[in-house]
Amino acid sequence: QDQPCKIAVMRHMPFLLGVLILAFSACKQPVEEEIPPLSVKIMEFKATAGDCVDRETPCYEMHLQYPQVEGGPEDARTMINAALNDTILGSFAAFAPDENSPLNTLVEVASAIETMFNAYLTDFEDMHQKWFIRMTSETQLNHPMVLSVSMQIESYTGGAHANHWKNVFNFDPVTGSAISWQDVISDPVAFLNLSEMAFRKTRDIPPSTDLEEAGFFFENGQFSLPENIGFTDAGILLIFNPYEAAAYALGATEFMVPWDELESLLKPNYSTLADHPS
Repeated sequence: QDQPCKIAVMRHMPFLLGVLILAFSACKQPVEEEIPPLSVKIMEFKATAGDCVDRETPCYEMHLQYPQVEGGPEDARTMINAALNDTILGSFAAFAPDENSPLNTLVEVASAIETMFNAYLTDFEDMHQKWFIRMTSETQLNHPMVLSVSMQIESYTGGAHANHWKNVFNFDPVTGSAISWQDVISDPVAFLNLSEMAFRKTRDIPPSTDLEEAGFFFENGQFSLPENIGFTDAGILLIFNPYEAAAYALGATEFMVPWDELESLLKPNYSTLADHPS
């Protein structure tokens, strides 16, 4: 009487073994660690020399708030941080003792500036200047397709007036590679025209007015795009720093082309930028 049961069990033995093996394998499979989303953390660095409290005493003060990326794919994070650090240190290359002695850390930058400041004090004993270098940073856009961060520097290290400029950097959050507006926009001519209209609106320049006659440095009065172009929730940000498009007295020009004007110009893989909440 037991023979049919034994035969049935033997027939199903391969199936049962397969189920057991699969179950055992599933238990043994390591659980993949979830990668936290990419984010930007603002780091801080400070250095001083002299007395910055007394108004009559010369001093030098450095206060940097600079971006560093956390989370996201490790390779992308490493590449983005390397690019940001190279840019930050490159901003202070003029303070290096010579071209063969690059400044490789912020501590070295602070030391080089302090050396220059002390040399100034030696040459001009009656100097009452207060030197400063200040950097602030901001995440302009953190989107699955684009990370855009800006760094703004204001500095005074002698001379007639302080200097200030703002740079924007755009990255692919997955690969860490740099991204430019050309990667995103399918029609460069249309983008140029929209940018000129936004620039004229910001500067209150009528369409019929020649840009050179209006006091700007555009060759033959023809508008051209700035070096600094970034991405925000609201649209594409364009920045002309002082001296790039006009005299220092006219200051910087910062303006925006909104996403609703750009939607038809976006390349397919960047179309979701226009959906980003503004």
